[in-house]
Amino acid sequence: MTDVGFAHGPQPVPMWSPELRRGLSRILVLTALLVTGLAAAAPAQAADNLVQNPSLEASTSGFPTCWEKSGYGEHTFSIGTTTDAHTGNVASKVTISGYTSGDRKVMMLKNATCAPKVTQGRQYDLSVWYKSTTVAAALTLFRHDASAGWQYWTDLATLAATDAYKQKTVRTPPLPAGTDQIIWGVSLYGPGTLITDDYSMADATALPPTPTCTDGVACTKGRWQVMPYQSAVRGIHAVVLHNGKVLLVAGSGNSTTEFRAGTFRTAVYDPANGSFTNVNTPEDLFCAGHVQLKDGRVLVMGGNKDYPTPDGSVGFKGLRSSYIFDPATNKYTKINNMQAGHWYPRRPSWATATSSRSAASARTPRARPSPSTSSPRKTAGWPGTR
Repeated sequence: MTDVGFAHGPQPVPMWSPELRRGLSRILVLTALLVTGLAAAAPAQAADNLVQNPSLEASTSGFPTCWEKSGYGEHTFSIGTTTDAHTGNVASKVTISGYTSGDRKVMMLKNATCAPKVTQGRQYDLSVWYKSTTVAAALTLFRHDASAGWQYWTDLATLAATDAYKQKTVRTPPLPAGTDQIIWGVSLYGPGTLITDDYSMADATALPPTPTCTDGVACTKGRWQVMPYQSAVRGIHAVVLHNGKVLLVAGSGNSTTEFRAGTFRTAVYDPANGSFTNVNTPEDLFCAGHVQLKDGRVLVMGGNKDYPTPDGSVGFKGLRSSYIFDPATNKYTKINNMQAGHWYPRRPSWATATSSRSAASARTPRARPSPSTSSPRKTAGWPGTR
């Protein structure tokens, strides 16, 4: 059953509007090694799934029991169910076209029976299987305060586009004081189609005991070790990823020969086994800026569009391009351009929902800084900040 309509106007509970040097020719990798005896344990989930009707199979009045159609803004939309399910015979389906503003989503009902009961201060692992034709999809949470009632809480993560079913799992921050229930779902905030199924929510607070470190001062301060092999690339930029690997970005590596040949390099280094995985690098990200997003991906902004002329009449030229690097796939994804080209953007920040960039546009030898900011949900670009 599908609900089709044209939505407009403000809603009582607003959601963010949809809208983020020269290297050594031969380098030795210096790795800060924490204790080898410190085992990395995967987060443990409790056995109980707190979501009511998680596979959407039970139905009330033609729509999954304990779920409702929700959203606001100006766009054409349809919300219903589909037999294209991850398991069983029912999944939810949301489609938006003619988009101007707002979002649409399938959410858990805000009542004592359907909304999962929670404990303040605890964290919960949320999981959903989905398909999406767009990156304009975010996992949205509301919380119930024992005194103030229901209120929007946060957009916890964005979802990558995928033709096949993919699982998205995230962990909430500790629940604020007074919180006794939460509800959540996936918001579609741009043109496209989103299908979701098999929701899961489990208390993640009761983790197994933390392994004990027995390596003395190295437990807290680490230890340097010179590795017996060379890096696969000049590590102009290095980012420790959430999976323990290291992203090394070289671009042209300050080599005009590599630049003219269109040879741009990135590698992912795995300290566990000393391996390097080459990553296809679409542009010269030499002297770019980068910031790690809270879902573990890396936003890379700017870079080198061209080198100076021999006579010095023209200096380095900065790129306008922006990319998201995903450690899960070892791939860059192009997103929106910046307003101006930047070479070594400095002080990228993502304290809440904005990213600031300030650097020389590098179009002439005397280029002046060109500061700018970006709000990640004013466009469908700059994803992954929630």
